Amino acid sequence: MDQNKKPTDASQQATPQEVENDKVTTERDAMLEMIKAFSAQISVFLEKEEAPKSETTSLTPVAFASDAEKLRQTNRQIEELTRRITALETIQRNSASDLNREREARLKAEKLLANAERVQVDTAAHIDAIKAAIRKEVEAAAHTREKELSRSKKEIQEQLMYLQDEHRRTLASLEAARR
Repeated sequence: MDQNKKPTDASQQATPQEVENDKVTTERDAMLEMIKAFSAQISVFLEKEEAPKSETTSLTPVAFASDAEKLRQTNRQIEELTRRITALETIQRNSASDLNREREARLKAEKLLANAERVQVDTAAHIDAIKAAIRKEVEAAAHTREKELSRSKKEIQEQLMYLQDEHRRTLASLEAARR
C-alpha cells in the first residue's frame, strides 16, 4: 500500500501518536541517508588525499603552496562533514529520547485514565449501595409510620364507637326520662 494514500475507513485512520512516530521515523531515515552521504564524501576526500599522484610534480614553492592549500581545503571539508554527521547523530539521539519520553508520558496517561475509570466505576457502585441503603431506611420508617397510623386509627375508631354507644345510651335514657 502506498504510504501517501490516506485510509478511508475510520478504523484504519492513524492516531496522532502513530503519525508522530511516522514523522520521527521518516526524519531518522533521512538523517541516516545524509550520514551515509557525508561518510561517502569523507571517504572520497580521504582517498584523494592518500592516492598516489600519477603525475610527477616538482616541489616548487608554488606547487607546494598549492598542494598545501588543497590539503587545508580538504581538511576543512572533512571537518565540516564530520561536524554535520555529529550534529545529525545528536539530532537523531534527541529525537529518539523525545520519542521515548512521549511513549512514557502516553503510558502514564493511559494508567491514570484506567485508574480514573476504575475509581469512577467504584464510586458509582458505592453510590448505588448508599442509595439502596437509604431507600431501605426510608421504606422501614414509612412502614413503621403506617403501623403507628393504623394503630392510632384503630384506637380512634374504638373510641368513636364507644362514644357513639354512650351517646345512644344517653339519648335512650333521656328519652326514657321524658316519658
